[in-house]
Amino acid sequence: MVTAPARRELVRFMREKGLSEPPSASSALGQAAANGWATSDEVTSLSCANSDIVDVAGLESLDNLETLDLTGNTDILCSDLDALETALPSTTITRPASCNTGSGFFCGYTI
Repeated sequence: MVTAPARRELVRFMREKGLSEPPSASSALGQAAANGWATSDEVTSLSCANSDIVDVAGLESLDNLETLDLTGNTDILCSDLDALETALPSTTITRPASCNTGSGFFCGYTI
């Protein structure tokens, strides 16, 4: 269980980076609670499939992110995903099917 201060830290980080909380149980804060993450440095994998995400700005600051799943988020601009892949070259990103023309096969978002 994530403590109230840890949840506040994650909310602060998400707001600072312009990230909104996806409306699902698999959201970043839901994943943080399930995994006991307290800071953004602990995020190594995020599964944000089918979460109505439209903007990935701020995710490039998750330096320890290993996997990011964005499948089903068809409103994300493919050019934004290209930039995110450039900023996070060690991260495996799973793109929406409409953007599977990038430099490789991609995955997830983790806290």
